[in-house]
Amino acid sequence: AKPGATAPATPRPVVLGMSIGPLDEATKTRLGVNGGVLVENVRADSDAAEQGLRRGVVITSVNDRPVNSAADVSALVDSARKAGRTGVLLNVRLAGQQASIVVKLN
Repeated sequence: AKPGATAPATPRPVVLGMSIGPLDEATKTRLGVNGGVLVENVRADSDAAEQGLRRGVVITSVNDRPVNSAADVSALVDSARKAGRTGVLLNVRLAGQQASIVVKLN
């Protein structure tokens, strides 16, 4: 690597076809949420995209359990899969509105 080169960004975890990152305090304040994770990217061919999820959406809970990290989202999705569920309920903040969206487990 060249001196002064920036390290490549750590790849974000991908869950349900979405890249998920942490929410900083300024974003939490601006959106009026206490916690959650930020959707940074959505695969176009995913059910999440079909359900209207896109970059900038904040996921506040999965199956009514609060999430504050991509690991939280992954664990709740895995547990829903193990329980034989076909989808998960995401509570999201989208354009200032609270919404509940069911995303299929693939």
